[in-house]
Amino acid sequence: TDAGKWIGDVRGSGLFLGVEFVTDRGTLEPATLEVSALCTKMKDEHNILTTIDGPHDNVIVIKPPMCFSKEDCDLFVDAMQKCLANLVEHGVAEGTTHTPT
Repeated sequence: TDAGKWIGDVRGSGLFLGVEFVTDRGTLEPATLEVSALCTKMKDEHNILTTIDGPHDNVIVIKPPMCFSKEDCDLFVDAMQKCLANLVEHGVAEGTTHTPT
């Protein structure tokens, strides 16, 4: 998919990571509504909780428990790829509102 085009930056340390999403990698335009939709899809479709942060609420924060395994990581990455592919294919649903967590 073209899901990688949405990622502006990845930062953090250890298991505490932030993935910044943008609508344009050249201008780094924040993908605020898309992040809100992604966070909601991760919860609703995959039972994975993430939070939203950053000055533009366009950073998904990943902070798993210490017992997070490689299998858990694979599950998380697979779920995020599916949700991003859905956003790339269908866009953000009309009527989606910005709801930071």
